[in-house]
Amino acid sequence: MEMSVRTIYLLVILVVAVAPAWPVVAGLPQSPPTSAAPAVEATTVPEAPQPSLTDSAVANATGSSASELLSFEDIPLVIGAAKHEQRQADAPASVTVVTADEIEIYGYRSLADILRTQPGFYVHSDGLNSFVGVRGFLRPGEWNARVLVLVDGRPTREPTYGQTHLDRDMVVPIELIKRVEIIRGPGSALYGANAVFAVINIITRSGADVANYGEVKTQGGNKDTGRVAATAGHKFDNGWDIIASGDRFTSQGDRDIHYPNVNDPAYNYGHIINSDYEGSGSMFIKATNGDFTVEADYMKRIKDNSAATFLASWFNSGQMREDRSDFSLRYDHQIDDELSLHALAFYSTYGYRQHWGIDATDDVPAYTYYTRAVSAWCGQDVHLDWQTSTKNRVIFGTEAMESTETLQNDYNTVDGTLLDTNPSFNWWSLYAQDEYTPQDWVTFVAGLRGDFLQRFNPLLDPRLAVILRISQEDTVKLMYGRAFRAPNLYEMFYNTPGTNTGNTDLKPEINNTYEADWEHDFHNGWVTDVNYYLWRMSGTLDNRVLADGSIQTENTGTSWAQGVETEIQRRWSNGARIRGSACVGHAEDSQGQRLTLSPDVVLALAGDVPVINKQTFLSLETQMVGPMLSDLGANSNPSFLTNIVLTSRRVYKGLDLQVGVYNLFGNSARVPRDAPWNQNQPWLREPGVLAMVSLTYHF
Repeated sequence: MEMSVRTIYLLVILVVAVAPAWPVVAGLPQSPPTSAAPAVEATTVPEAPQPSLTDSAVANATGSSASELLSFEDIPLVIGAAKHEQRQADAPASVTVVTADEIEIYGYRSLADILRTQPGFYVHSDGLNSFVGVRGFLRPGEWNARVLVLVDGRPTREPTYGQTHLDRDMVVPIELIKRVEIIRGPGSALYGANAVFAVINIITRSGADVANYGEVKTQGGNKDTGRVAATAGHKFDNGWDIIASGDRFTSQGDRDIHYPNVNDPAYNYGHIINSDYEGSGSMFIKATNGDFTVEADYMKRIKDNSAATFLASWFNSGQMREDRSDFSLRYDHQIDDELSLHALAFYSTYGYRQHWGIDATDDVPAYTYYTRAVSAWCGQDVHLDWQTSTKNRVIFGTEAMESTETLQNDYNTVDGTLLDTNPSFNWWSLYAQDEYTPQDWVTFVAGLRGDFLQRFNPLLDPRLAVILRISQEDTVKLMYGRAFRAPNLYEMFYNTPGTNTGNTDLKPEINNTYEADWEHDFHNGWVTDVNYYLWRMSGTLDNRVLADGSIQTENTGTSWAQGVETEIQRRWSNGARIRGSACVGHAEDSQGQRLTLSPDVVLALAGDVPVINKQTFLSLETQMVGPMLSDLGANSNPSFLTNIVLTSRRVYKGLDLQVGVYNLFGNSARVPRDAPWNQNQPWLREPGVLAMVSLTYHF
């Protein structure tokens, strides 16, 4: 309970510090933000109405007339980069914002879909889950532990695996997403562990965002694929704003997954039959009244082991089941024009169960292996956002997390119980950030966070940035940040005889990143962004095979990479838009060897155009991931994935129609396996072609 006492003590200090100001403003109406002292918006207030940007305001902010901006409705705004609302160009990071309109037009089905074609990102699947690589770094078996996903400012990492979910196990139904902020680079100075390469901030819709009262969607496609989703929301006259959403998905997947390079009868001559089923369901509700917001969600997912991961039998590859729930309470109080207090408390649970068959050997008969993990944890974040003057803004706060259960249990039908452990985990932190703008053309950002984690020495993560507004068209950002990933409980305590050996001597890996970013706005619809990055990671956490054949996570030394990310995009007055990106870089380990699962080139192109009328759009999105090195020392061929989606809004009295074809060329894509201890086949394949038809009725 030491951590909880410290957190309560810090909360009391913050409350006492601002208490004298409360009586002064308690009886006064909330004043709108002014240019001299802008209102403070925190990461935990994503659903608050954004300030309206008139044509003159847009022109003043960008140096353009309204006619030059064509179809831009407003200036891109972000929250997660600095824990308050700001223009995208002013954020101390390279940021991309994906809106609800883009999610609909491109037919995105999951967070993995959204991230796949963003600059610097690529997605890899082991037949069970999707894993995201960023800036040339993706290690097998890390469960997305180096990217931090937030939902309305609440971190979604869990303590056993440190994982982030990108598939249909993400607790927010895709229809409920208002926008996604993709913040590249280190984020530990504000968010702590796991924010190594990116912070993904998902901002959900509010009841006020729902036209009338709600919408119902039905979807169907090949592979016996179907989905139903419903959303209802409203902002009531008494001040309550409520939105609720739920969905149910099912698909039989590919009936016959064939690996043509596998000809061994022990592996069914390269065929995995009827083992690609996926089913999921989720619920999400949010209610806001005044300064208080309550959110609750639940998710359940079932997925067949379609790549026989964990060296499973190709005749009995097994199945994974997982569920998750979250409950959070937020308090966001605008004390006066310059000062606001933000508090978040949450409780979360996660359950994971999986089984798979193991073929018989000369010494051991065939058996079934079962593994289970149950996690429960609570957390809180309290911070002040203070505009100390017209030129200076300060954020300081504290965050903490404590596990109440972290059970790991394994057994098989031959040996019985192999693992039964329930270690504890907790941490707390203090952080502060200062933004100083001595002149309109320059802003200095400096931040520092100290994390105090159970079993590890204290960690300090600094952040520095200089934002130069060279002209009305050009913004240059020079940035440095340090981030860390702490070893998770699975890596430290997962011991199973002959297969896994835990390592309680692990240390956090530390990543230092240097960036230079140049954003150019042509003021005719075209916008470009060029980013150079250099990161160097010490104490890289990776898996190694021990002398007894078991797998152990170790601090393996230093990894590093450098590269250039470029993006160009344009929107036209008729609603058409195009976006292209390229990431060229190179990643190596401490021995000068190229990292596996690390492409040197990733190219992406996305565009949509109105056809027939202004309510019907045809979109195309494609990505090329360059060759990747496998653990066998061979390079894969470039892989290509393409999606084509036709969306027609209001085809008949509130009815929307969408037809999409996904994963074109996916059947021919071959990517390296995770590792020799995960799959027997040397290459994995992407999902096959999926055709979907969707009907959405707004009521």
